[in-house]
Amino acid sequence: MGLVPTLYSEEQAQLDIMIQLGFSTLQMSRRITRLRCCIRNYVRDTMAHGSEKPTGRPRILNDRDERFVVRTPQNGIVFFFNRGNRKKTSKR
Repeated sequence: MGLVPTLYSEEQAQLDIMIQLGFSTLQMSRRITRLRCCIRNYVRDTMAHGSEKPTGRPRILNDRDERFVVRTPQNGIVFFFNRGNRKKTSKR
């Protein structure tokens, strides 16, 4: 899916005036012929509209690992229980 083009500067100027006049998002979207969600996003943060969003760094730990780290005791001793995967050794 392609990205939706941002609002043109003329549309942004019209929206700024409509915001000051107290128009609803439905009224603004009908006058400019844009989707209500597009208008809502612009009204929510007018200064950041059209700027790139930070991609961020991928997480190192997933949620399960994070919970495990939080639950470990303070002394650093961690007990691992290997259920059912133990190899049986024969005593000779």
